Amino acid sequence: MPRSTQLLYRAICALFLSAMVFTKTTAVAADTVAANNDALIRAQMTALFPYSKIRRIQRMPFHLYEVDFDDHLIYVDDTGHYLFSGHIFSLDDMHDLTANRERKLYPSPFNTFPINLAITETHGNGKRKLAVFTDPNCPYCKKLERELAGLNNVTIYTFMLAILPGSVEKAHTIWCAPNRIRAWQNQMLHNTLPNHVTNCDTSGLANISALAKTLHISATPTLYFPDGSHQIGAPALEQLENLLNTSQAQ
Repeated sequence: MPRSTQLLYRAICALFLSAMVFTKTTAVAADTVAANNDALIRAQMTALFPYSKIRRIQRMPFHLYEVDFDDHLIYVDDTGHYLFSGHIFSLDDMHDLTANRERKLYPSPFNTFPINLAITETHGNGKRKLAVFTDPNCPYCKKLERELAGLNNVTIYTFMLAILPGSVEKAHTIWCAPNRIRAWQNQMLHNTLPNHVTNCDTSGLANISALAKTLHISATPTLYFPDGSHQIGAPALEQLENLLNTSQAQ
């Protein structure tokens, strides 16, 4: 083999080996940085939330870390200085990435709800299911009630949750009424209440409040679907139909 060819061959081999070493070194360095970031974020989140157990931390593909608590997700950047609470959507297809992750990570609480405490309404065959935590004094809850009236083939479990000022007495009045469904509908659709009954056991309302606390419900209306997904607010009828159909198919 000519000497010039030998020199060229050796140069190519040396370059190839250098590239392999560089790639391996870069990968090791990246893993080290990721591990350091994980430890940093875990330490910072533990300091901020000392009474909550962090189950896992996972780097997201868009430079965020997903922090998995016992029953919910939050996001922090890789410096640990910025916290993001809420749902992340893919703008390509408007997919709710957070909801998809929560469905995989956390079992649906829907089937554990104490439906004996709910005001239960059945429209049509009642096949689709929906649970609503709602306040009798809440304007958005009243707006939602008008939308719910337009649904067919659904069973609606209404859990009265008195959050707003003046709501406790109204909730007690509805709870103690001879016909809770009628009393609830009259309040939400017509702003009328039956006569208040004083000697009535309202411990069921306290149990609903305790349930809402375990679910971290702090706003009404909050809707829960059988697949474990939930939404705060008063969706329009068309959106409710889509949410119901999607959640029943999971």
